[in-house]
Amino acid sequence: MNTLPDNSFRLDPSANSSVTSLKVIVELPPSRLVALFGSPDPGDNYQVSGHYTFTNDRGEVFTVYESRSTSLYWKNEGVKAPTPEEFWRSNDLEEMGIGGRTDATEFTKWLVRQVGECRIAVYLDRVA
Repeated sequence: MNTLPDNSFRLDPSANSSVTSLKVIVELPPSRLVALFGSPDPGDNYQVSGHYTFTNDRGEVFTVYESRSTSLYWKNEGVKAPTPEEFWRSNDLEEMGIGGRTDATEFTKWLVRQVGECRIAVYLDRVA
């Protein structure tokens, strides 16, 4: 597999991220994403409070997003959860998804290098 240089992935909010699916679950501090890439784009105001969309030189699209971790999702269930604002300010390792239409291994490696403090929880493409 070709290894892409760090600058081959870029934030691209205008990229079409429809029909992407969860590829990897990572744990990272959301505040680090905000420091690196600015505030996330709005989510669906229900399950997802925010997301980032990236592309590479091959035109592949990848997303990094929070899902079901904030009060947006849990407000009617009586579950104590951070507000979206609290979540995105958090310095704690929080579970986030990486979505894509293709293998996300190289993107995940790139993201880990950018964020620094990060833990890969599950590669879903590799789960039988």
